[in-house]
Amino acid sequence: MLNPETHLKNATRVMRLVGWLCFAGLPLFALLYPPGVLWGEVHPDHGFPGIGPAHPPSPHDGLHPYFYMVAAMYVSYGFLMIIGARKPQRNVALFDYGIAANLLHGGIMIPMAFYYPNEHAHMWFDIPFAFMVAALCYVWHPDRLQGGSTRARFWWVPFGRVAEISAAKLNSLLLDGARPQILDVRTALEWRTSHIPGAISVPVTEFGSRLESLNLDRNRPIITICLTAHRSIPAVRTLRERGFPDACQLQGGMLAWWKAQLPVASAADGNDDNSR
Repeated sequence: MLNPETHLKNATRVMRLVGWLCFAGLPLFALLYPPGVLWGEVHPDHGFPGIGPAHPPSPHDGLHPYFYMVAAMYVSYGFLMIIGARKPQRNVALFDYGIAANLLHGGIMIPMAFYYPNEHAHMWFDIPFAFMVAALCYVWHPDRLQGGSTRARFWWVPFGRVAEISAAKLNSLLLDGARPQILDVRTALEWRTSHIPGAISVPVTEFGSRLESLNLDRNRPIITICLTAHRSIPAVRTLRERGFPDACQLQGGMLAWWKAQLPVASAADGNDDNSR
């Protein structure tokens, strides 16, 4: 089995590689894509041969409109991957996005390349590129070796059923001295504005990478909360995968807590510093 430290170093290299490929790939795309990215009409034979309907000359005189969408997506993603390579474990969602977005991009473009005129060239440039990025992100995902797992986990998907606790029940636990561990997965700004007393701020974008450093007690209740009980769903899922089978989320999120007019704290109070 690959050493976790080596895997993490390779994940960093992959982030930089994918990031720079996204930047370098755009001018290459502009030069190689035949039906009119940097030029107007070209001969039909220059398209991908023998697939789908006849490949007519390009109707575009200059930049193909599709190029702008591809440019915006890949330049932005490339920039984030290069910056995120400094701390890959805190940016695992970039790997998840790289897998999901590029599989969708490539999958959508395949039938278009076969069916629509002027789209054949996608078969030999951006479709293989998208699948290559997805494969790199999957193989070198920072979480693949975590806990012995051999797959990249889409832990951040904010839907699905998980165990829940009502606002009234959670308040009873707090009053009874059960000392539940409350993880607030909203943004730090949301936490500072209003949160349940004793709640620890762990934004969902950092949840997977920071979980181990929290040193949670497996013998005490663990409750995740967000605004509407959506961001807290993947947090519960991750906790259960990491060996906390009784983890649950606050039903209805902070909206339910506020509606019940239960106690809250804020950073301005100065006596509840759990923004670690």
